[in-house]
Amino acid sequence: MGKAGRPKGARNKATEFIKPIAQRYGPDCIYAMMRIVKNPRSKDCDRKGAAELIMAYGYGKPVQRNEFGGPDGGAIPVTVDGVDQALQKVIAEMVVPKPE
Repeated sequence: MGKAGRPKGARNKATEFIKPIAQRYGPDCIYAMMRIVKNPRSKDCDRKGAAELIMAYGYGKPVQRNEFGGPDGGAIPVTVDGVDQALQKVIAEMVVPKPE
């Protein structure tokens, strides 16, 4: 079977064209976002969005953590009862020929 995707180390041809252009205008974009953040007449949602982008690219996007818990925040109970019952049902339904 073949492998999907680009070979290891191959350049992404889809973004190869835009990357140098984006890098050339990168500082202007950062200044534009800073103007939005510092402008008291900017909408709060625009200031928040610009600030989040600056922080994400400047410091890295925070890791989103998900926690799961059982009853009252305790451990999640794991049982094999359901698996045992299913296996017993399959075994009970098996037809085993009797030796003659």
